[in-house]
Amino acid sequence: MTPRVVNITPLLNPYKHLRQVLLPLYFIIPVAYMIDRTQNLEKVVEALPSCRNKDTKDIKVENCVGFIRIPLSLASPLTIHGKSKRTVYGPLATVEPTLVTSCSRGCKAFQAIGGIKVEALSEGLSRAPVFTFRTVDDALRFYHHVPTLQSSFNASVEKTSRYARLVEVAPHVIGRTVHVKFRYTCGATAGQNMVTIATYRACQDFLTSTASKDLGITDFQIEGQFSSDKKLSWGNVKDPRGVEVIAWGSLSDSVCQAILGCDITRLRSVISKFEDDPKLSVSSIACPGFLTNCGFRVVGTAPILSGGIVLDSYVIF
Repeated sequence: MTPRVVNITPLLNPYKHLRQVLLPLYFIIPVAYMIDRTQNLEKVVEALPSCRNKDTKDIKVENCVGFIRIPLSLASPLTIHGKSKRTVYGPLATVEPTLVTSCSRGCKAFQAIGGIKVEALSEGLSRAPVFTFRTVDDALRFYHHVPTLQSSFNASVEKTSRYARLVEVAPHVIGRTVHVKFRYTCGATAGQNMVTIATYRACQDFLTSTASKDLGITDFQIEGQFSSDKKLSWGNVKDPRGVEVIAWGSLSDSVCQAILGCDITRLRSVISKFEDDPKLSVSSIACPGFLTNCGFRVVGTAPILSGGIVLDSYVIF
């Protein structure tokens, strides 16, 4: 049957430059709905303070216009043995079949042998401002001077936060620039904004002090990408950006065959392909789904995923 054709040109106003448009009737509702949403969105954008006002310094959260729903799946249960014993259920913000299946089967396999063990090793969050100098000699002079500045940096940091604690400042010279890596602990918070504000305050207090006047500093910026923010990096394996955690467990050949559908030799062969490159690790696929469910922004998951899987074989007599 030939579909009925309807003129929807009136729906396109105020887009009068468009010629007459003829579409099947079953397109009318979707097209009209999209046009209405577009017009409403234009009104919303025009009303945003960042678009309406020239002065934007008082805006705290910019251009937030709503929220979206994300599908949710579960990988569970899994018993965790750490400082306490607890059975947990892992929510994943995805319905991607093989991802959810892989995580669920992994949990089931480890649960069959009693769960896994975990331990938190260290904690830290970094920001690495970069200072530029007239000459390499000036850069080296500042490099040797940085360790003496930690107490004054720490005093500035404590003015900005009740929770941020400056643990270490470590300078690194690259040509006429010195990248100073500030490493913090941030209490129970993730702390990305906290350490940015604290580092900026510490650096500004230093740059406006008399101690900086004769050092030959010609430029400063709050981050020179030395902290590996929002990206995978072996640097985040050496100095964790967040909490460094080790988790381990044992799988028997019988469990692998019954639950995973392969023997232990084949499993080791497959996973060993990912050992040398964290970008290929299954954690880089699964963790964004887990962290998104916890409210963590997806663009910030990359540095958290720096790590890998280490396999070992042994026989229990």
